Amino acid sequence: MNKQELLESKWELENKLSDIDDQLEEIEEEEKNRIKRKDSVGNKTKLSQLTSSDQIYLVKFLPHIDGIYHKGYVDIGGISKSEDFYYLTVSHETEPIGFSSGFNSKYENRYCVLLEHCGQYDFITMKPDHWEQDIKIAMEDLINDENSRHNNNMDRHRNNLKKALK
Repeated sequence: MNKQELLESKWELENKLSDIDDQLEEIEEEEKNRIKRKDSVGNKTKLSQLTSSDQIYLVKFLPHIDGIYHKGYVDIGGISKSEDFYYLTVSHETEPIGFSSGFNSKYENRYCVLLEHCGQYDFITMKPDHWEQDIKIAMEDLINDENSRHNNNMDRHRNNLKKALK
């Protein structure tokens, strides 16, 4: 090899080493973030204790793809309560999986809830290790809530029509 070829090989190796250093930094940063995410809820045990500085585990289902679209931690951008309802906004640093939704305050003492909005399902939990068992319970809660809303609407229609037909 001549001097020029050796210099080119050296630059190529330096570039590869620089890329490896960058990848190592990314891995270290992701590990720090993973620990931060895991610790962000700390000793919190209830959804009502969450704040906008926390992260929570999300399992997102999209019916049109017949499966799980995303599993992982997301940032809570905002959480607020009004009388009997919590409003929640979540986002992800690099993926388009954020949403805004809400849940009834009857779930505020739980650590997980299944939300349905715009034809998709978002399961959020503070205990990701057993989400597969917890989502089954949350699914029954969601179905019961939907049935209750439907029955209330039907009763409202009956009462309105009875008043109109008197």
